[in-house]
Amino acid sequence: MTTKQKLTRSKYIRYTQIALLLNFLFHFTSFAQRIGDEGIRFDNSKIDPAYPQMREWIKAGVQGGIPLLSKSKIKKTISATNSDGINKAIEEVSKNGGGQLRLRNGNYTINKTIFPKNNVRIVGQSRDGVVLTITMTGKDSQAIYFRGTKRGSLERLTIKGNQAGKPDPFKLALVKPNYDIKGVVFGSGAKNCWVDKVTILNTGGSPVNTWKTDHLTFRDMYVDGVWNKGGGGSGYFAIQSGYALVYNCTIKNLRHFAIQREGAYYNVVYKNNITQDVNFHNADAGNNLIEQNNITIQSGFDFQYHAVMGPWASFHRVSDRDNYIYKNTCIERNNNNRRSFSDKNIVYLGPRRKEERSRIPEFPFDKSNKTPKHGTFYPVIEKNTATPPVTVNPTPTPPSNVDNDKLQRNGVFYIRNKSNGQNVIAPKWDDYNTRMFNARTFNDQKWEFKHIGNGVHTIKNLGTNRYLEIPFGKCDNGSNVATWTNANSDHQKWILNQKNNAIYLLPKHCSSKALDKRGGKDQNVHLWAFNQNNNNQKFELIPVSGQKKLDKLSDMGIQLYPNPAIDNLSLNFNDNHQPISYTITSVLGQTLLQGDFINDGSSTKNINVNNLSSGIYFIRINTTNNQSSFVEKFMISKP
Repeated sequence: MTTKQKLTRSKYIRYTQIALLLNFLFHFTSFAQRIGDEGIRFDNSKIDPAYPQMREWIKAGVQGGIPLLSKSKIKKTISATNSDGINKAIEEVSKNGGGQLRLRNGNYTINKTIFPKNNVRIVGQSRDGVVLTITMTGKDSQAIYFRGTKRGSLERLTIKGNQAGKPDPFKLALVKPNYDIKGVVFGSGAKNCWVDKVTILNTGGSPVNTWKTDHLTFRDMYVDGVWNKGGGGSGYFAIQSGYALVYNCTIKNLRHFAIQREGAYYNVVYKNNITQDVNFHNADAGNNLIEQNNITIQSGFDFQYHAVMGPWASFHRVSDRDNYIYKNTCIERNNNNRRSFSDKNIVYLGPRRKEERSRIPEFPFDKSNKTPKHGTFYPVIEKNTATPPVTVNPTPTPPSNVDNDKLQRNGVFYIRNKSNGQNVIAPKWDDYNTRMFNARTFNDQKWEFKHIGNGVHTIKNLGTNRYLEIPFGKCDNGSNVATWTNANSDHQKWILNQKNNAIYLLPKHCSSKALDKRGGKDQNVHLWAFNQNNNNQKFELIPVSGQKKLDKLSDMGIQLYPNPAIDNLSLNFNDNHQPISYTITSVLGQTLLQGDFINDGSSTKNINVNNLSSGIYFIRINTTNNQSSFVEKFMISKP
C-alpha cells in the first residue's frame, strides 16, 4: 500500500468514526428524553417517604420505556390494503422475529379485527397520511385487538369510523347500536404495549379499552368522538388494568375517561388535556394518580357532571383504596365555570363515597393538606419534552407557500374568521388554548401584531400578555395552537399571507401549514395544510380602533332591573326595539345563558338567573331593529 493510499484510508476511518460518534450523540440526546421513552429517569431523592405509592407510580407504562425506532429493523413495508392484508403482514413480521411493519401513506380498511403480535411495531409513514377506516358492523367486537400481545405497538397513524357526520357530544345513548365496534382493545394479559402519536376519531364503541393487562403506555394521542355513549360501559376511554401511563394526550367528547374494575391500580394520568370527566366508575383497586392535567366539562352537560367523579349507580362500588388527585386545572363550564379539584395545596383522596343525588362537587372525595414534599407525586426528570422528529422515507422540505403576498402589520386587531364571523381567543379558562368565540370587545379577543422583519410577526394577546404559538414546535395536521409567555422561537412567530381578500396566518417554523379553525362555531383552532380555498383558514384583521362599539341598553331607552339581581332580570323595551334573543356571558366572555324571547306583544321580558352565582356579568340583546345588538353590564348578589 502506497503512502498516499494509507493517508486516504486513515482519513476515511477518522471521518467514519466522527460520523458514528455524532450520530450516537444525536440519537442519545434528542430521542431518549421524553416521558415514556427508554432511558427516562426519575429523581429518587424526591420520593416522599409518606407516600410509598410513588415508588410504584414511577413504574407505570412500558417497562424499560418505549424503545427507539432506530433500534428495531423494518421487516416489511405495505401499501393500502384491508384487514386481511394487514394481518398477513403482521404474521410475516412476527415469524421473522419481530420488528417494524411500516404502512405507507394511504387509506386502509378495517373490515375485520386486526391482531397485533408479539414484538411487532405497526408504524405509519405519517400520522395524517396513514388512515385506517373502520367499516365493520355489529356489536361487541374490536377494530384492533392486542390479545395477550407482548411488546407490540401502534404508532403514527389515524383510526376513524366511517359513519357520516359527527357524533353529538351530549347525546348519551346508543345512537348507532349496529356500529358498536370498539377502537383499540388490550386484553387477555397484554403487557408492555404502547400507542404513540395515534389519532382516533368517531368510533362506534369505546375508542380505547383495557382489561386484565399491565404496563401499557398511551402517549401523544388525539381521541375525539364516539357514536354510542349509552349505559353498560359504552363510549369510554377505559383503563381497567394496572400500571398504565397516559401522557400528553387530548381526549374529548366521549362518555367517560374511566378508571375502574378490580385490576385498576397504580395507573398514572399525567399532563393531559381531557375535555371529559375523569371517572372512578366502579370498584377500582385504588392508588391511581391523576396529576397536572387540564380537565374541562363542557357547558352542554347538566350540573350533575363534575371534573372528577366517583360511582353513582346503586350497583357500582367505591374504590378499594384511595386514589390521588393533585395539581390539576379543572373547570366545570356546566356549573358556572366552577373550578373544582384545582387547589394546588390540596390532595384529593377517594372516592370514599358515592355521588349524591344532588351531585355535590368533590363530595365523594376527602381533602388532605399533606402535599408531597417536593411538589409532585411523579418526580420524572424532563430534559426534552418536544416530540422527536421521525421520518419513514426522508424527503425534501416542501416549498413554502409564502410568496410576494406577504403582509406587514403593526397594531392591535381582532382575528376574525371570514366564514363564521367569530374571533380567535386564547383565554385562561381554556388553559390558554386558542378557539373561536362570538365577536366581543373583551381584551382576550384583541391581538397585538408586531412586525419584526422579513414579513415575520409576533402576535400577543392583550388579555393574557401571551404570544400565539404552536406548542413544542409541532408541524402535523391537527397540531394544537395555544399561547406562551414569550416569543423567542420560530414556532412563536407568524407570517401573514394575503390572497383574494383573505389573510392566512402561517407559522414561521412550518410555513406549509396555516392557522385553521375546526368546522362550525365555537371550535378549537389548530394547524392544517395551507389551502387558499379552505374557508376555515380565511381570516381578516379588524383594527380595534376602528371597531364599532355596541350601544348600551340604557342609551337606547331600554331598562334593565333590578341591578344587582338575585333570581330574575327584567327588561323593559320601547316600541323601536323589540327583543329577539339574549346571551349572558361572564367577564371572561364565556356564554352562560342564552335564549329567545316569545313575541307576545309585552314590553317587559323576564330572564331567570337563579342558577348564576354572585358576580359581574354582561347581557347582550338582539332586537328586530335591523338586527341591532345592545350590551349591558349587571351584577348578581345572592343573599
